[in-house]
Amino acid sequence: MAAGQIKTNTRTIERSVLIRADADDIFEALIDPEELVNWFPEKATTDAELGGVLEFYWNNLKGWEYKRGIYTDIIPGTLLSFTWPVGDLNKYTLVSFYFYSQDHYTTVIFSHSDFEESPEWDQEYEEHSRMWTFFLENLKSYMEEGLDKRQELLFKIAAE
Repeated sequence: MAAGQIKTNTRTIERSVLIRADADDIFEALIDPEELVNWFPEKATTDAELGGVLEFYWNNLKGWEYKRGIYTDIIPGTLLSFTWPVGDLNKYTLVSFYFYSQDHYTTVIFSHSDFEESPEWDQEYEEHSRMWTFFLENLKSYMEEGLDKRQELLFKIAAE
């Protein structure tokens, strides 16, 4: 390790989902604001180029939530990465989607990295882990059946 560098332990959320769709179509659902609002945020703006900005908005039970990131890797149908702000910690993590196609199916390998190993990050890690599991399944549902399951999730959260 070079002088002045600090080594931190981090955690990564990893998921994979097999989707009956072409990688290019899934990639488009991840960068096109008109596609994104069908399965992920309620409002979106994107400048899908290296260094471009993405902005997502959700109207959750507490009001509007806002996320802003920067695209760090864009290889259509192969790889998409962007920074992701974490809660009130004023720090960024990295979200990546890798696409592997075969026949009429695509395996999407998802990674959300750089969650620090500390008590203040534990809740963020657990919450993001649950939500990404849901949203990846919602992406699959949207791509394969045109169904958005976010209302089911909101109903379930409100009932708890």
